[in-house]
Amino acid sequence: MRSLLATGLLCGWIVPAHALGFDEALAAALRDTPQIQAEQQAIASLSHELTRAGEQPDPQLFFGVENLPIGGDERFSLTRESMTMQKLGLMQEWQPTDLRRAKVAQAQARLRQGEAALAATRLEIQLAVAQAWLDRYF
Repeated sequence: MRSLLATGLLCGWIVPAHALGFDEALAAALRDTPQIQAEQQAIASLSHELTRAGEQPDPQLFFGVENLPIGGDERFSLTRESMTMQKLGLMQEWQPTDLRRAKVAQAQARLRQGEAALAATRLEIQLAVAQAWLDRYF
């Protein structure tokens, strides 16, 4: 698809207002390609994941009612029945340091993989545009 667009632009199927120079064609292809924009957004997301990877999980607030009567004179009363219990608490899960380090290393590897994929995509697009430009003008 990228090659078809670049070829169409440079071979005259899609006619620009003026002829593009080589550097202009490369810059336009790199700027306007949706795949590059998508990969840049993916890298931003992976970067955000990296900052969260080494953190402890968020604390959790919990509350509840046990043995709440639902019938009779004591129906839905929190105080009339002696077996009714109310709970309110805060929990924090602690992860071992080694596990957090492993998560950070994994997130760093995914980020490097995304950056490498972006670099490869840029090179593929530059190659396709260069070949189309040379075919068009030479």
